[in-house]
Amino acid sequence: MTLPFSRFVFFNKFAVEYDIDEDTLDCQIIKFLLQPIIENSFYHGLEPKGGTGLLRLSIKRRRQFLYISVYDDGIGIPEDKLDELQAMLKQDEHALVEDLDRNFGMRNVYARIKHFYGASCWMNIMSEEQSGTTIRIHIPFNKETHK
Repeated sequence: MTLPFSRFVFFNKFAVEYDIDEDTLDCQIIKFLLQPIIENSFYHGLEPKGGTGLLRLSIKRRRQFLYISVYDDGIGIPEDKLDELQAMLKQDEHALVEDLDRNFGMRNVYARIKHFYGASCWMNIMSEEQSGTTIRIHIPFNKETHK
């Protein structure tokens, strides 16, 4: 079951939409998995755009996996930077921690995904200049029983 679609508008500057499956609400994920991605959406995508913007967080369960998507309709990522980020996503987790001067937030998130969830998990970055960016994450669904 999916929760009712939620949309919040902040200061007439940006809207945040949530599209989250109800059975994922108490799912356990590693700390600070989403914070750097959402921060990047605002800082690198929506703020430079000016005017109003949209951030959409979608969390879906498909069998034993959790699919997380963060979309912003900001300025997008320049092609050369996108190529660099996508190349980073092809590195193993040990190579990711060697060059922390570039793309620190995304590099850290991806290294942590690989370290905690294993090789079958992934992160994908799609972007088009002046149209926005989507970050997708695929990790195991882990629903802890709370007492």
